[in-house]
Order: sequence, then structure tokens, then C-alpha cells
Amino acid sequence: YGVLGLLYTVGNTPNEFLTAIEDHLPDATMSHRRLSTASSAEFSGLLDFDKLYVGAATNKYWAYDGSFTTPPCTEIVDWRVLQDFVVMTQ
Repeated sequence: YGVLGLLYTVGNTPNEFLTAIEDHLPDATMSHRRLSTASSAEFSGLLDFDKLYVGAATNKYWAYDGSFTTPPCTEIVDWRVLQDFVVMTQ
């Protein structure tokens, strides 16, 4: 198994990948009770994963052998964490 980790910094440039997901999330002002009874968010279409790491060099990363982050934490994961930060807005 492989995991790609990204480091984010807050900036003024919207991240197109995250925006494509955020546009389909429930309104943040909804109460927990209303949110739990609301219909689930629907998303159809393709996500362009090339937009996930725009601005980060994909050939500069830390690599290590590790585990899943949930029990039973099986140690069979090849982790890659990009060294460059990706920009996102608040």
C-alpha cells in the first residue's frame, strides 16, 4: 500500500482540487441535528488528482516504511510526504 502526504500552508490562491470537493459539502452553518437528517451530499464527476499537488515538486519527498493510522495499524505502508507545501485558503 502507498500513501501520499501533503503539507498545506494558508494563502490567497484557492486550491482547485479542494474547491471541487468543498463545493459539494453541506453548509457549515447547519446545526449537527439538521446535518444528520439532511440528505447526503452528492458528487458526480471526475476529480483531477493532478490539481491536488499544484505548486509542489513531486520529485522532492520524504519516504519511509510505516503503518496504517487506524487499528490494527498494520505495518505495510510505503509513505511518501512531499517536501513542498501546497497552498489552500481558509
